[in-house]
Amino acid sequence: MYALLSAVTAASVITILSHRLREISFEQESRRLHDSATSMVGLLDGSFERTHHQDLAAAVRTIATENRTRITLIKEDGVVVEDSERNPSTMENHAERPEVKQARQTGTGSAQRLSPTLGIPMLYVAIRLGDESAPYGYVRLII
Repeated sequence: MYALLSAVTAASVITILSHRLREISFEQESRRLHDSATSMVGLLDGSFERTHHQDLAAAVRTIATENRTRITLIKEDGVVVEDSERNPSTMENHAERPEVKQARQTGTGSAQRLSPTLGIPMLYVAIRLGDESAPYGYVRLII
């Protein structure tokens, strides 16, 4: 009986610790993505239209690789301008994605959900580009 009680207690402790470690990891990765997105904002001084498409695509892929993340650049209307992993012309409008909606309202947004593309849990962080009164898009990072 003592062995069974010990096993149940150990399983409970492991479950609680595992959940807490996931929470800590989520918080750390969320901060890392936010910092990376903020760095991207500095590189995108101005609107997407003023940046040569090939230069923008190359910069997005390079930064995504260096940060081990996926980057999506989204215009204010939700149209995907660039993505580090997919062809933007094949992607659906992102205006209603939770992290984009939150960034539209507060400047920064985040969400954890299943990726519609991969079907696995992902962390999304978006930052609004431009002033609240006249945003021109969003930088979104995903891990």
